[in-house]
Amino acid sequence: MGTIAVKNVDERLFRRVKALASLEGKTVGEEVNAALAMWVSQHTGNPELLERWEELEEQAAVNNRVFEKMRSKLYADHPGEFAVISSGSLKGTFKSAKEAYHEAAKARGAQGIVVHLTDEGMKQRVVELGWSALGEAFS
Repeated sequence: MGTIAVKNVDERLFRRVKALASLEGKTVGEEVNAALAMWVSQHTGNPELLERWEELEEQAAVNNRVFEKMRSKLYADHPGEFAVISSGSLKGTFKSAKEAYHEAAKARGAQGIVVHLTDEGMKQRVVELGWSALGEAFS
């Protein structure tokens, strides 16, 4: 686990949590994790769906890292085409958006990105696919 800084925490409340955690032989981090887990369980009726969303977030991070590593070469070698990246690899480049989205759809629920490799595209944000589960998690 990593270190996370949280802004705007009530100092008095934090001191109380720290004291109570210490009395129980636990760390503040352990108590915060328990409290956050309880909060999440109370706010979603489907923990499996939330876990799936977390997986999609991880996939998105991997796919975006892959794209960033290949960005210059893709723009240089395939100008005007559409690149598809999912499951941590380049699935191909395509002449039309329709072909690219068809290829991206083959991922069947996995997160993927489609990038139009144009000069204008260099300035635009990547479109991420596979996030429809987010809306379902809180409905």
